[in-house]
Amino acid sequence: MSAKIAYRPDIDGLRTIAVGSVVAYHAFPALLPGGFIGVDIFFVISGFLITGILVREHERTGRVDLAEFYARRVRRLLPALLAVVATTLALGLWLVPATGELQSLAKSALAALFFTSNIFFALQPSGYFAAAAETYPLLHTWTLAVEEQFYIVWPLLIPLTGWIAARIGLSRHRALWILFGAVFISSLAISIVGTQMRPTWAFYLTPFRGWEFAIGAMLSLAIDGDRPRWAHRGAVPLAFGLAVTGLILIGTALWTLDHDTPFPSWIALLPTLGAAALLAAGAIAPANPIARILALAPVTYVGKLSYGWYLWHWPLLAFVRGDALGAPSAGALIAAVIASFLLSAASYHLIETPVRHQRPSLFRTTRKSLIAGVALLSIGAVAAGITITVANHQLAGSSRLQAIAAAETRQADPAISPECSNYRINFSKLTPVESCLIGDRTAKRMIILIGDSHGAHLIPMLDHWGQGAHVAILPRTRGGCRPLDGQALVIGIAPSASHLAECSRFRDAVLAEAGRLAASGQVIAIVASARWPNAGVAGTLPGPLAEVRSGFANGLAQLTRLTQENRIRLVLVKDTPSFPYHVPRCLARRSVDRCAVSLAAGDPGDADRTLSALAAGNPGIRLLDPSALICPGGRCAPIRDGVVLFTDDHHLSSVGSAALAAPLRPALDAAILGP
Repeated sequence: MSAKIAYRPDIDGLRTIAVGSVVAYHAFPALLPGGFIGVDIFFVISGFLITGILVREHERTGRVDLAEFYARRVRRLLPALLAVVATTLALGLWLVPATGELQSLAKSALAALFFTSNIFFALQPSGYFAAAAETYPLLHTWTLAVEEQFYIVWPLLIPLTGWIAARIGLSRHRALWILFGAVFISSLAISIVGTQMRPTWAFYLTPFRGWEFAIGAMLSLAIDGDRPRWAHRGAVPLAFGLAVTGLILIGTALWTLDHDTPFPSWIALLPTLGAAALLAAGAIAPANPIARILALAPVTYVGKLSYGWYLWHWPLLAFVRGDALGAPSAGALIAAVIASFLLSAASYHLIETPVRHQRPSLFRTTRKSLIAGVALLSIGAVAAGITITVANHQLAGSSRLQAIAAAETRQADPAISPECSNYRINFSKLTPVESCLIGDRTAKRMIILIGDSHGAHLIPMLDHWGQGAHVAILPRTRGGCRPLDGQALVIGIAPSASHLAECSRFRDAVLAEAGRLAASGQVIAIVASARWPNAGVAGTLPGPLAEVRSGFANGLAQLTRLTQENRIRLVLVKDTPSFPYHVPRCLARRSVDRCAVSLAAGDPGDADRTLSALAAGNPGIRLLDPSALICPGGRCAPIRDGVVLFTDDHHLSSVGSAALAAPLRPALDAAILGP
């Protein structure tokens, strides 16, 4: 049996802060931009409580009953988790299309049940073309996986440390301090480095989060019981000061961090130390004013529901966002939050509390609890397997779903190697020309494609065209980096200095290479394509309009000089239309007509006028306008001849780009090869 810790209502109050922050952030991120730090508060609480339980048990009995420990984890986690996973799969069969989305949901369900979903989501495609988080209804289960992986290691380390300490003549208490301190220092160090080098891994994987549990563990040692031995009647002012400090640290994190903050790294010390301060304050003086507020019945009730509320809120929000194509009404989001709270209350009273405290027959003993855990996991695995089977059957029987699935594959074309795509975090140098050629690689005529991701999405089209026209194509594109100048160089709002520097280095290397190749007579044209800056398209203006327009003009002038000096042609590709939603997801849920937009709605506007004006005054510049084909009669259809043209809201899909090669060939011939 474990040594129980006296109930502290202020800890449930702290759980309320944590879960409330997470739910508010997931529902309305603009209102609480740093709400994701609620997860880090949970990690500190877990480290504090679990370490206290294990250390007390080991001190009392000289061992840790691993079977009973994991039986408690089964009773605490699995019944409610299975209820959420099963409900999510059932809703998924109704709401999620079998274009890969439903299959992915079922796979993530398996990962969630076996507490490996942090690894599952860390291995999902990330970066420029990654799917939006709301497409994963079980994404939030990554935190449960991190906690359970911690629970696998921690119960083994504590008795092992005690065994080693006894044999080297070191006190058990000091040995544990060394252990927890080493975990804290090493894990925080790799978290800081990993957040810069491998941000996805650092966010999801347990080694990069272990230091947060270690903070709670060290606090548990420091408290040495339910209250520090140095606590006294005059400790209330000290506890109050600690609690206020903790609230300030957590509040600072909630209101100053956002989804662009490199995280966790050292900045996660704000919420974790804040949580530790509140835990310490409640132990030193439970009567301090902050602890008393946290211990109020309505506050602690939400804390008791925190596990269930955390489990239920994200799938409902994900389904609401998915059905609304990413733009649900505030009312729908609020309804989802309320529904998730009610479901969490039902889960707490009907599932969690009876299983944990009343111990029905299936969970009455340690052995029965472990067997029940295996049974629950098996039921969940079967449900996930059935979902995958149904989804694959639906996909195999629908050409429409197959077309949508084909469009949702990664945008970067397989015709070029990853080294030639330039979608690396840091740019160092260009891959040799011979390794990156597409089209007719043996042709004597060559064109260079430069641009951002709206240049890259032309690669399949130009590859097909080049093979027929006997032209080699050298793609030199980098997502988020336009072939322009100044503030017009990058995509996005308020770009970082490092982003600007990366794009500038890449553009300079490409233009220098283009100049050398053109001077040698190998190049007949430069094709420039980008998500050109436009005041009417959100996200295309990274700075003040006047500065962006100046950089736009300067960048085009630089390209014009390069081509004029080398007497080659400059082909400027007008941008493709933008849609107000993710096109494949729309087509999976709506009719083609409802997913189409008018040309005016998706028109690049003033950017097109800038390109047209430049071409009108210079015979060496030609224009190519894919929208003339995509938007016949002023209506932009996202699908043509059964092929879905777009992979998201504004990038051509690989299959869509390739499908446009034949109908656009006359325009390509005229723009690139014509007199």
